[in-house]
Amino acid sequence: MAPRFWAGKDGVLLSWLEPAETVADPRSAKVWRMRLSTLKGERWSAPRTVVTGADFFRNWADTPAVAEWADGGLAAHWLERLGESTYAYGVKLARSAPAGVEFSPVGLLHEDASPTEHGFVSWIPEGDGLRAFWLDGRAMAAGGEEAHHEGDEAAGPGSMQLRSAVFSADGRVSPSELIDDRVCECCQTDAAATESGAIVVYRDRDGEEIRDIELRRREGAGWSAPTRVAVDGWKIPGCPVNGPAVAALGDEVLVFYFTGAEDRPRTRLAVSRDGGKSFAPPETIDDDGPLGRVDLALGADGTAWMSWLEKSADGGRLQLRCRTPAGQLSEPRSLALNSGQRSAGVPRILIDGESLLVTWVDDLKPTAVKVARLPASCGAAAS
Repeated sequence: MAPRFWAGKDGVLLSWLEPAETVADPRSAKVWRMRLSTLKGERWSAPRTVVTGADFFRNWADTPAVAEWADGGLAAHWLERLGESTYAYGVKLARSAPAGVEFSPVGLLHEDASPTEHGFVSWIPEGDGLRAFWLDGRAMAAGGEEAHHEGDEAAGPGSMQLRSAVFSADGRVSPSELIDDRVCECCQTDAAATESGAIVVYRDRDGEEIRDIELRRREGAGWSAPTRVAVDGWKIPGCPVNGPAVAALGDEVLVFYFTGAEDRPRTRLAVSRDGGKSFAPPETIDDDGPLGRVDLALGADGTAWMSWLEKSADGGRLQLRCRTPAGQLSEPRSLALNSGQRSAGVPRILIDGESLLVTWVDDLKPTAVKVARLPASCGAAAS
């Protein structure tokens, strides 16, 4: 479960979770491990283990990852329980030296170790380090996590926060910075680097339970006021577990996201030409029963690819669509079938040279993590 890409200097990194023990039903496994393989040319390396543990918090939506520093060293994060509550978990870190095989534990990404939720991490390079963004529940009342996930304010006075910190190659983590003190509790974050600096996108939550997508920009030593990517007005009392995806090329920023506003499930693409300060009205990519779980990849020539899950007659299917640098859209393409349930996870995409890589969980038994390679050109997709 939980596959995720990273574009490394010497090849594409793919991480995932799997049982560390042989059991008839993988869901019953008590010990799990995080695995890593590298794509060099046309071949994937033999998988190696990043970390093994019996306290992993395993979740279809909140996935671990491996990232790479500028010096070639690797950083890994995964989720471990911090208490007995269902959503009491934290983000653990490990690192390996350049060309190293073994990962060494570092500790928590965040200073706070309260038994609340910390997760949904996204990474981008920043200088010689890696900047992390995550959802942080330190302000939420201990023991009230389940109620918060159901939208019950009686759970406690605090709200989920969006925070950021820099993880250095020497293993140090900077003090966390508060970006937003009230966000949706369990939607994925995503981040990108523009010519003007780092940006992060996430699902916001206001006092009226409107949960639209917002963007923040790095400005000097702090963070900008929020930019609303689109005013959809999706009012929903609980978290939809459906975060946005972002990609940037220079100061062009694309945000791909799911909304259920007006009781019309849609995936939409919004484009900014000024580094995320403002957005043109969004374009609907799919309104034919999408489930969301989106991802976005942007090539060096400006070609953009989008992936998402959509309902099918027998469950769900993985959909792809591309956008040319001139803004033309290909027809949607179905790549694979799945159950459409949580076990199908969140598909991920990445442009690697002239190829588009797609990874997903095939949860039609036996469960497997799969990878496909397609031409990255939009003309090839249209044909």
